Amino acid sequence: MNHLITPETPQIQTLADYDLGLHDALAGKSPTLDYIIPLWGFLARSVGCLAAPGATGKSFFALQLAIALAGGLDLLGIGDHPIGHVRYLCAEDPRDILLTRLASISRHLHPDDADLLMEHLHLSVPPAHIIPDLMTPAGVDALSFAGEGMRLLVIDTFRRFHLGDENSSTDMTVVLRNLEIVTERTGCAILFLHHVSKGAAINGQGDSQQALKGSAVIGDHARWAGSLVGMTKQESEDCNWIDDPDERWRYVQFAPTKINYGTHPAPQWLRREAGGVLVRNSTPDNAEAEELTRAMRAYRDKDVTQVAQEVGYEDPY
Repeated sequence: MNHLITPETPQIQTLADYDLGLHDALAGKSPTLDYIIPLWGFLARSVGCLAAPGATGKSFFALQLAIALAGGLDLLGIGDHPIGHVRYLCAEDPRDILLTRLASISRHLHPDDADLLMEHLHLSVPPAHIIPDLMTPAGVDALSFAGEGMRLLVIDTFRRFHLGDENSSTDMTVVLRNLEIVTERTGCAILFLHHVSKGAAINGQGDSQQALKGSAVIGDHARWAGSLVGMTKQESEDCNWIDDPDERWRYVQFAPTKINYGTHPAPQWLRREAGGVLVRNSTPDNAEAEELTRAMRAYRDKDVTQVAQEVGYEDPY
């Protein structure tokens, strides 16, 4: 029988103990939101999901994201973001593969990035018998220990960190709730990598929230979700910035598919370089994303005039 695990907090007497103070909000004062990635609306202390078909590059993407958030060069175009400690838990690939990927990425980094990454980036490749099972209290304790002091904890991949039935809404409710408990205990955000269903991948629907493999609970409970999909033959023929359509294997598109606490930025194309490194491609589509990024930053600063200028709005009066 499955049991939901309660967080390590003082015992709850009544739910009313968690009533919110309303004074500041009613006075028009809102709390400052702490974003892991402001442009993507990925909030600190929340659970997010990155989904893609197999062999699309999601592990490479997640590793590069971890490097950027730990203070290294941003090759993905994630915009301004706070720097902090990031732990990448890799249970899918062997250590030598992870180190090979890191070596490929390092050729794009600035020499000064190494000091920050040595301090803030934590790459862990646990053996199979050490990987925690998030269906159990011991698994939640182990993941909480790994997330202590981290700003972001990356789980690669979701399937490797639980022994539940991914088609069971009950089992997945347990796992997702336990991930939330880890964020409550540690204050870190969690990004887990997940596969899309075979049907969605075959039918070219890998960029939708409903494409996730398993129960709908996985996507519903995650507060943020993003997707990576390869370029289709039709897209390679329609775009005017690829000289050779046969090179479409080099291109993947990233798009946030679910943002509960922000505005959706435009999708952006990434180009696969030597060694598999993903680099933000300079395309008209990405130029649109940059314009939207500037507008969002101005909005967060509550500079209405600047927002209007950035989006080209003219007051008709």
